[in-house]
Amino acid sequence: MIVDRFVFEQAPDSILRIDAQGRILDANSSACLWLGYPRDELLTRSIWQINPNWSSKRWNGLWQRLNELSLVRAVEAFSHRDGSRLEVDLSIRLFSLGEASEVVLYAREAASQVDEIDELRHLRELLNVAESISRIGHWRLNVATGRPQWSSQVFAIFQRDPALGEPSFDQHEHYVASEDWPRLRDAVTRCSEQGTAYAITVGIRREDGSSGTARVYGSALPRQDSNSADLVGFVLDISEQAETEKHLIRTQQRLDIALDASGTGVYWANIQTGKAGADARYFAMLGYAPDEIVPTIDWWRAQLHPDDAVATLDALERAIRGDQDDFQGEYRMRHRNGHWVWIEDHGRICERDPSGRGSCACNPTSPTEPGLAKTRKLMSFLPKRWSIATIAG
Repeated sequence: MIVDRFVFEQAPDSILRIDAQGRILDANSSACLWLGYPRDELLTRSIWQINPNWSSKRWNGLWQRLNELSLVRAVEAFSHRDGSRLEVDLSIRLFSLGEASEVVLYAREAASQVDEIDELRHLRELLNVAESISRIGHWRLNVATGRPQWSSQVFAIFQRDPALGEPSFDQHEHYVASEDWPRLRDAVTRCSEQGTAYAITVGIRREDGSSGTARVYGSALPRQDSNSADLVGFVLDISEQAETEKHLIRTQQRLDIALDASGTGVYWANIQTGKAGADARYFAMLGYAPDEIVPTIDWWRAQLHPDDAVATLDALERAIRGDQDDFQGEYRMRHRNGHWVWIEDHGRICERDPSGRGSCACNPTSPTEPGLAKTRKLMSFLPKRWSIATIAG
């Protein structure tokens, strides 16, 4: 049997197996119920006995068409055993295995198709709403004709009037930044010729003259009626995210300049897990390369000078406990070469757990001289008109 028996019997659609002479070779349970025949009786019939509109001549013509197309769809009226007419949608396929060939006819009542069409229409409406909210649109490209299909959200992303229809593939160049178009065109070509899926970030140009950024995804989808493939995918408008990322990058660059100029390094720690991290400036203060060690809170404690450890850890615990948000300290840490380096630390508890205990800390630090932090603190209480000379005199 060319068609798997289990699939054949369990299929919800009515299925008939028919030979080149139009004889019914087999019928699944759904087909017997649909036509009102016991299986044994149905297998004594020919296709034109259950469909009066067909004849042996028409069947021979259909067989020839199936040799060319492999799949034929039609709407036909079949005869129930009680004489009533049953309008159905048919999908007719030709299967061959060696010298054996047979037609497999799939039938579904037209009424159920109407319900499915309504359901598909409802799902399409939900999809349009979801795409609008997420600013993502789907598309399909017929490689043979070069004509795409856009969802309504793709039209919205590029601000193209849907009444104009979709542009041809070559006309997509108008909507993609000139420096990105060759990459996208080459990716589409590889996908159509080799089946290689792609995901590319490109600059986009809208009909109103504004620009933005989109992430374009594509994949090959084999066509059922030919050996060729369509391309399918979606476009995600990430213009807002891209602008935010650019802003964050600019902010980080400015922060790096300021930290470099002041010689300030930064370390951060998850107090609950004990994990920590630091930037290159912090490691450099202690003589390490950034990838030379994996810092932890225990590692940090171990580098503290014994004479400074008790006071430093006590001040840190007060901040963790919630007595204060800030942690300020001046202490010595062991340099990679073995000597001690004075550190001025201005940390802050940036996250707390539900009980109020600190769970995450961020600490800008800089090298200093012993007592310099205390001198700065004392000077902050003096009138601004006083000078260093006044203090010294």
